[in-house]
Amino acid sequence: MMKRHFTDLRIVYVYIGVMLLTGFWMPPSHAAEPPIVPPIRTVGDYKVIHGEADIDAPLSTVWDVLTDYADMKKILPGYTYSALLPSSGKEKKADLILKLNPFTPELRYQVRFLEERNENRILIQRISGDFDDMSGSYKLAPLRNGNQTHLIYDLRIDFGVPIPGIGFLLRNKAEADLKALQSYCPKAHSRSLASAHHRN
Repeated sequence: MMKRHFTDLRIVYVYIGVMLLTGFWMPPSHAAEPPIVPPIRTVGDYKVIHGEADIDAPLSTVWDVLTDYADMKKILPGYTYSALLPSSGKEKKADLILKLNPFTPELRYQVRFLEERNENRILIQRISGDFDDMSGSYKLAPLRNGNQTHLIYDLRIDFGVPIPGIGFLLRNKAEADLKALQSYCPKAHSRSLASAHHRN
């Protein structure tokens, strides 16, 4: 029985070696690193957030995911509601409800997204809601022959009142958002490829 076991293992190893040498199976050439989110800075009344992440999906896929404002609640953690408001052209408006954690109240607000496709950038601006001011952006850049995308996220937000621990909550939220995009976008790209293959 033991001899049979070692024989089976040798067969498995030989099979794996043949697959690697012939190129029928290759491990991922690059696994996405965890997102980088430095500590939150305080500038006047604003909390300033910066984050970066590499995503294993082409820029076009990441762009489509980020601009699917109606489905933000399905993509980014913490959003309990997201709806696209009447919009036109490069400027989109959305109605959002965000809960940073189970112990904080919901934040209800409306934002304007300005899509600068030529610059691969999306500008974000608060219209109204439960805090005083907010502005931010997503900036995309292609990586590795277009198979990956580098995402840069920036946000400035003024809640209007001091909130203990808000910097910690916002940093966790930014990191969770970037991780969610790292997970969601490759799956969206795979679905797109499968759909295109099915149509052909």
